[in-house]
Formats: sequence, C-alpha cells, structure tokens
Amino acid sequence: MSLLHKEMEMLKSTLANVKKKAQAAKKEAIALKTKAAHKIAEGAANEKAKLEHKMTELSHGLKKMKIHQKIELLQTKIKQAEVSVEDKLRQFQKQLSDTTMKDLEKAVAAFKKKWHTKRTKINVKKARMQHKKAVTKVKTTVKKVTMQIKRLEKKASQSLVARRAKKSAAGRKPAVKMASEVVASAAKKKPVARRGRPPSTAK
Repeated sequence: MSLLHKEMEMLKSTLANVKKKAQAAKKEAIALKTKAAHKIAEGAANEKAKLEHKMTELSHGLKKMKIHQKIELLQTKIKQAEVSVEDKLRQFQKQLSDTTMKDLEKAVAAFKKKWHTKRTKINVKKARMQHKKAVTKVKTTVKKVTMQIKRLEKKASQSLVARRAKKSAAGRKPAVKMASEVVASAAKKKPVARRGRPPSTAK
C-alpha cells in the first residue's frame, strides 16, 4: 500500500469522527438556540468541509497516480513489442543467410556468380516484405496504445473539471438561516385570531 493510500485511510477515519461531531453540534445548536452553540456548530461544519476538501484532493491524486502507472505500463509494452519485432527480423535474416550458404555450397561452380546474384535479390525482397509486415504490426500496436493513453488522459481531465465545477457550485450556496431566526420570522407572519363576535356579513 502506498503512502497516499495510507493517508487516505487515516483521513477517512478522521472525517467520520468529525462528521459525527458536526451533526451533534448542529443538533445542540438547534436545541439551545444560543450564539455559543451556533458558533461551535459552525466551527465543526468548517472543519468537516476542510477535511472533505482534502479527501477530494487525495482522491484525485490517487486517480492521477493510477493513470500514470497505466500509461507507463503501456509505454513499456510498446518498447517490448519493438524489441521483439527487431529480434524476429534478425532471426529471419540469419535463417535466410544460413539457407543461402547451404544452397550455395551445393550449386555448380560455373553458375556460382549468377546463382548468388539471383538468390541475393530474392533474399532482399523477402527481407523487405518481412520488414514491412513487422513495421505495420508495430504501427498498429502503437496506434492502439496511443488511443488508450488519450482515453486515460481525457478521463483524468474530465475528473479535474468535475471537481472544479463541484467546488465552484459549493461556493455559491446561499447562507442557511439560524434556527432561531426561522422561528422568529414564522411567528411574525402568523395571523393573530381576534376575540369577540365575528364581523357581520353584508346582506
């Protein structure tokens, strides 16, 4: 487990405790309806918000680390594919050379120069064809891996944009009235019943 994972696990535990404290402080503020209680509740809520923000940052950092690890793995696969193709091409050329030498030894001395020239041309043509196939295979592999890298980069970018949008929306939230202010406002708006006879209706 990386240090980032450990830090995130510790923060989860701390955040859970802070959330409980914030909820308890909020309930107490509503019940007591005092400035001191509301101040304590506000402080607990701010601490919870800070920890949640830090958790978001750590989560984003963890995702980014995983994406970079995947990109490095894909880049390693590209290099391995290139090395493998080069090795196979060298083996193929060696096989062609060995076969040519064996056939040459069996050839008639009088036709040695002519036969060697003809066979060399055939070998060059085969080597070019094999090289072309190998290059095509590498290009295909690179194209696939490049697309995967682009998708991973796009995913990381979208995660960052979503996090910034969420942070911006949180900053525009309207302030919540204190419980005592809501009760006082409701009391002012509530009509008071008059005592005595009801007003006579017009006939």
